[in-house]
This record gives sequence, C-alpha cells and structure tokens, in this order.
Amino acid sequence: MRINLTDVDDRSFEALPAGKYIVKATDYELKETSGNGKLGAGVPMINWEFTVVTDIHGDDKYASRKLWMNTVIHEKTMFNIKGLLRAVGLFTDEQLEGELDFEPEDVLNIDIIAQVAQREYNGDMTNDIKRTRALSEADREEVGSLLP
Repeated sequence: MRINLTDVDDRSFEALPAGKYIVKATDYELKETSGNGKLGAGVPMINWEFTVVTDIHGDDKYASRKLWMNTVIHEKTMFNIKGLLRAVGLFTDEQLEGELDFEPEDVLNIDIIAQVAQREYNGDMTNDIKRTRALSEADREEVGSLLP
C-alpha cells in the first residue's frame, strides 16, 4: 500500500489549554453511573461528545478536537444539564424551572461556549468542560467568519 502524507496535519493527544472554546455537541450516549462515585451505580446520565469549532478569539488551531462532558440526571447534579439546555437556547427560563421533556439529539450541532479546564488523570493531562453558556452576538462578532 502506498499513501501520500503531504499536507496531512499531525494530531496531538495533548490536552487543550484551559480556556473558553466555541463547541457544539456532536454526539451523545445514554449511560448509567458505574458506582465509583458518590451517587452509586445505576444513575442515568448522558455522556456528551463536543467538537471544538474555535477558541473564543477565533483561533481554529484546535478545530475538530473532541471534548466530553457527562450530565448525570440526579437532583444533586441537575445544574449541569440545566446549564447546557440554557446554553443551546432551545428553552425559555420559565421552561427550565419546571419539569421538561427534551431529546438529547435536539442539543446537537448548536454552537455554545465551553469553559475548559485541565486535570491530571492516570498520569496524563486531560480536559474537563466545567460549564457552558450561550454564544452571544459579541462572541459571534469576535470570531467572525468561522461560525455559520
């Protein structure tokens, strides 16, 4: 087999620098907690996959990199899913105060801001999404043509 690697970028597995990134949820998986944490086993959760569009300043150096965030569906952790649902802008603040039906696929492919941190995990640096927020008009103006 002969292949041409001209102009093929090297992809790093190093953690992204901590900061704010424009991301979109591109996939999800419905799971349950394994029991290693404080909540025990069997608590429903959504494991979200996010794809980086650009950093908050319009630098697309990390475009297409993947980040993950779990939203556990438990009374002590509902702030995470509420924050994500607020960030994607599909629901009013009133809707986010009561019971709510939503489908995870409705959240996919909507640009939002993710606050990304680094932490050590099994000897390697990895990323965590600490919080999400809606993409403002000022954010859109700053990154210009990189967004739809």
